[in-house]
Amino acid sequence: MSRTMRVIVAHRIRSGRVTRTLEGRRAVVTGASRGIGAGIARRLATEGADVVLVARTLGEPQDDTTGLHAIQARRQANGVTAGVVVADITDEAARARVIPEAVAILGGPVEIPVNNAAAAIPVALTDVSAKQ
Repeated sequence: MSRTMRVIVAHRIRSGRVTRTLEGRRAVVTGASRGIGAGIARRLATEGADVVLVARTLGEPQDDTTGLHAIQARRQANGVTAGVVVADITDEAARARVIPEAVAILGGPVEIPVNNAAAAIPVALTDVSAKQ
């Protein structure tokens, strides 16, 4: 997304206007099961983007208000494609399959990646390389 598009979307989000400017765009949001990630996924879908939700778990099956499937259903209510990929981003193999699965769900390349998930990997600061 260009800088101009990011500024326009940010302004529309702050003003509360819904313009569907992301109609037909494809997004992946990690950490989408709650909090900021769920909010970002909601706004992308509101603006017309098809969204794949990524989180470590699906959530509690008996609870129809939280978890990826509940969020997916609410995104689909916006009239967009909404898919789910369960993946723990701390696992390299799981990370490697997120985008290919998202492309398959969305039917095309991901245009809006949102890396919202966080992973805490406890290690001494002296053991962290510059690359890490």
